[in-house]
Amino acid sequence: SPQTISLEQLQNTLTPNNIILEYFVGKEKSFLWLVTTSKLYTFQLENKESLTAAINRFSLAVSTQPASSSLNELYKLNEPAGQLSQKLLGNQAVSLDDKSIIPFSLLRSKKQIIVIGDDLLHTVAWPALTAPTAANTRQSRYVPLVAQYEFISLPSASLLPILNNTIDFTKTMPNALILADPVFSVLDERYQNSAKVHNNDKSLISFSDERELASAKPLPRLKNTILEANEIKTLLGKQGKIISSFEANLEMLLQQNLSQYNIIHLATHSYVDLRSPEYCGVVLSLINEQGQETERAVLGLEQIQLLPLQPGSLVVLSSCDTNSGKLIAGEGLVGLSQAFFSAGANQVISSLWKVADKSTARLMATIYRNIIRQKVSPSTALHTAQVSFWRQKIHPYFWASFTFQGNWKPQTVSK
Repeated sequence: SPQTISLEQLQNTLTPNNIILEYFVGKEKSFLWLVTTSKLYTFQLENKESLTAAINRFSLAVSTQPASSSLNELYKLNEPAGQLSQKLLGNQAVSLDDKSIIPFSLLRSKKQIIVIGDDLLHTVAWPALTAPTAANTRQSRYVPLVAQYEFISLPSASLLPILNNTIDFTKTMPNALILADPVFSVLDERYQNSAKVHNNDKSLISFSDERELASAKPLPRLKNTILEANEIKTLLGKQGKIISSFEANLEMLLQQNLSQYNIIHLATHSYVDLRSPEYCGVVLSLINEQGQETERAVLGLEQIQLLPLQPGSLVVLSSCDTNSGKLIAGEGLVGLSQAFFSAGANQVISSLWKVADKSTARLMATIYRNIIRQKVSPSTALHTAQVSFWRQKIHPYFWASFTFQGNWKPQTVSK
């Protein structure tokens, strides 16, 4: 049940280097509460309709695969990014205390921004936003906020008291279970190679009550996820275990001793039904080597909540559409990350849109390299990986979809 959290409790989680932006989106007007260690600032923002239009414009620009790798594709982002930033952080956010203050000026000395979104704000790729700009300002460079700030998302402030005792990867060696490249269809060459030929294509997901996937098309194979898994395993050595192909099924996953791993990495499709969040889930192998449909193929929300995860662990969902749960007022995103938090994880890296999985494999390898070799926290590892992609002039479509949710303050968990 949601706990209410006092301003003092919120401030106690902060240091001089970070700041909380908590948003409320309303039909008539919206608000931003900006919290520092010693102060609370309140700003009034535009209404839901106006914010939604700006969010949709920005999200479309950033989550659409660019036509080419030309710099022009990057510069095109400046206007929608600057305009949305103007509404959320710029002079269209009007201070109720001192009209001369804009939120953006209060971020200057900070390194880390904790965003507690509301409504559609949960779907904003904050790292790809820019500084607020006036309309029609021509920019010859694209400088996203990720160049300066590390972003943390929290579905709701009420999670803060629950998410303590996070595993400190700066002191603890990662030990990961990696599930990758399941078999979704009898059309998959791995099934064809197992020389059992069945005519019926059973690549549909049936939920226990026989409700079928809204888009009952065979799910595409995620070939590059096995490259991703192998790269991570190479970095981890004995500290990594891969389950893939036919073995990447629900029964096999549930047989693992999950509590021995401090990272659970799921490189597969996730399915979200916006109308009924109980049908969210992570999709595992749908058929066995005989071409028969597996008994249960979706790791659903209720099952996720019961997983015996190591307290404080990290879950990585390097798949598509993982982050878009049903928007439920106040409690924020009731989606997969929330379910993993209930199971004991404190840190979740997941994605806001479908990304070409080759670039995901590269980004993921970079994140793990940062955790293992640089000994940084997962949120910093993601941030540094995103900055390096931006420095290579790579369009944020390929890197900005990944968000870190959960506790950003590692405390060593005594085993």
